[in-house]
Amino acid sequence: MTDHLSREPVPLVRHRHLGPHRQPHPTTTHTKTITRTANSLITPSGQLRPLILDQNVVKALNALVPDLAWDPGGRWTSSQYAVYLDHAHSWAEGWRAAPDVVERALFEFGKSRASPP
Repeated sequence: MTDHLSREPVPLVRHRHLGPHRQPHPTTTHTKTITRTANSLITPSGQLRPLILDQNVVKALNALVPDLAWDPGGRWTSSQYAVYLDHAHSWAEGWRAAPDVVERALFEFGKSRASPP
């Protein structure tokens, strides 16, 4: 598979629940948003790297995490955000990938679960 901008191969990420998803090209809007964070799991202060939590990610989490039923259109608490970070960083370690790769896969999976118009 090649990227239409660079004509270079785009790596694939595979997970048993999410299937194959292309990693974003370095010039995509999504990547520009997250390039402010490094790819390591932990910040220098010992905190988990921040990730974007939106309605698509919540839809994916609701589908993948048992007993989770967050409102995709609502506001999420700091404790819910901490649960998301724990799951995302755990999956990243299991995939041997950066947390933002998990974030992107969750976003795409949640987007595919969008409610019909």
